[in-house]
Formats: sequence, structure tokens, C-alpha cells
Amino acid sequence: MAHLKIKPLPDTRKTILFWTMLAIVMCGLFPPWSYTFYMTGGAGFRSEKDAGYYFILNPPPPEYNPSTSHFSKEGYGVKLDAQRLLVEWVCILAVGGAAWGVARLNRERISEANQKPQGGGV
Repeated sequence: MAHLKIKPLPDTRKTILFWTMLAIVMCGLFPPWSYTFYMTGGAGFRSEKDAGYYFILNPPPPEYNPSTSHFSKEGYGVKLDAQRLLVEWVCILAVGGAAWGVARLNRERISEANQKPQGGGV
């Protein structure tokens, strides 16, 4: 009876690394933005809200609507939401690291299975 060998899976670590890096780059090219409003003076009012995802070189325009605003255009702005971007990158790295670990464990398991002698006939 011939030895039955389990063929190792193709090296998926390169694929995992590629997709992890691609996701990080795409999140960097299309980061989250926030609309901001700052009112200086006695009140010192400050407000931020989600502006969505836009290309890094083309951020969204400030959200100023003169028909509904009682304030001048001066306090309105937009900024990169760095905290949310950092959370996205950490999540991508965590998932990529977990996938890397699973691929490594699977590769080791297959390697061990190939090294065990097969019980067989004469």
C-alpha cells in the first residue's frame, strides 16, 4: 500500500499580507472625516459630526448652510477623524494577525501529519 501524503496548502501568508496591506492603504487613501463647528468668544461652543469617507486629497467641503445657520461661515470646518482611522487600522491588523496565526497553525498541523508514519500492510 502506498504512503498517503497530505499535500501542504499553498502558502497563504503572502495572500494574507497582501490583503492586510491593501486594506490599510485603502483606509489611508479614503479616511473618515468630521464636520466641525467652533464658536469662539464667551460660550466656546464646539461640535463635531461624521462627514463620511472621502479621498485624502479631496476632503468634503465644510457643512455650512446659510439658510439654517445663525452663525457666520467662519466657525465651520472639516477635519480628518484620526481616532476612527486608527481604530480601523488596529482592527485590520488584528484580523490580519489572526488569519496569519491560523494559517501558520494549519501549516504546522499539515507538516506534522506528513511526518507521521502511516500504519500499513506488508
